[in-house]
Amino acid sequence: MSLVSTVKSVLINYDESNMKPIEYLKEKIKDDDIIIYKDYAIGGVISVFFKDNKQYYYNSKNWNIEETYKAYKPSMEIIYNCDDILKDYHGRIWIVDLNDKDLYNEISKEKIHIVEGPIEFKTKYKNYIYNIMLLEKE
Repeated sequence: MSLVSTVKSVLINYDESNMKPIEYLKEKIKDDDIIIYKDYAIGGVISVFFKDNKQYYYNSKNWNIEETYKAYKPSMEIIYNCDDILKDYHGRIWIVDLNDKDLYNEISKEKIHIVEGPIEFKTKYKNYIYNIMLLEKE
């Protein structure tokens, strides 16, 4: 019984669909681009694959996670308001949402336009749905 469970887990965890959102970002992301996400599962994955890009975990629910998330520094910073980091920022912004498109709706649209997306990636791992959008701020 253990073997059946292990095989099932391996097939799900290493399914090629799980890497599609990462491959997409790797093809398109530039060195100075920033990434914003509000899901801890996304944060863990993104922080591993995009260590050189500044990332912001939007803690919209004000969870007490600062101590735990120090492990993701220096590339990831915890923020409580997207507009605080975007007000003085100029450049490309990747919004990576999990299973919804709420994050884009929560940021100020002043001087921000959509370059591409949202593009949806369905993965086998936990049936996650990644919604990826590229924005640019003047």
